[in-house]
Amino acid sequence: MLAIEFETNIENGIVHVPKEYQSLQKASKARIIILVDNTSESPATQPRRRPHPDIAGKLQILGDIISSAPETDWNLSK
Repeated sequence: MLAIEFETNIENGIVHVPKEYQSLQKASKARIIILVDNTSESPATQPRRRPHPDIAGKLQILGDIISSAPETDWNLSK
């Protein structure tokens, strides 16, 4: 059995297979496992993350941390 993994979108119940795997559509049998990415839940439903007690409250920001790297290093979409 050949095992492949890829991420794709599901639209109206249709799973879109990437072009590099579309040659597999000639297969007569397959086992499909779907893992749904549920990380897009609203922050209110996710538990709040907390720092480890050994480091909580010990961080001190000195200066401007945002402009310390060029904007091109942030991979921001325009």
